[in-house]
Amino acid sequence: MFMLEKGKILEKHDYDQYGNEVPIRSGMALNHFGSWSRILQTMEGSLPELWKEIEAASAPPPPPPPPKPEADPLASLAKKTTSVKEKSEDDE
Repeated sequence: MFMLEKGKILEKHDYDQYGNEVPIRSGMALNHFGSWSRILQTMEGSLPELWKEIEAASAPPPPPPPPKPEADPLASLAKKTTSVKEKSEDDE
């Protein structure tokens, strides 16, 4: 529940950073499970609904859509103008 409240899956170092806020110290959990990865595996296997909620909370929000490019005001002028052909020496 602590990880759900924080909105992300915590690594051991991150969990230890919370100090007195955590329900049990990481050392006590490690005495029982042996490693932090085994704690996370057990949570995922025994509490799949809770695990999905934690993953959904930690997922980054989708990026905002890119801004639409503004129409180039000179592009419409370029289409309207006609090009002037330069005279070459051969045309004379």
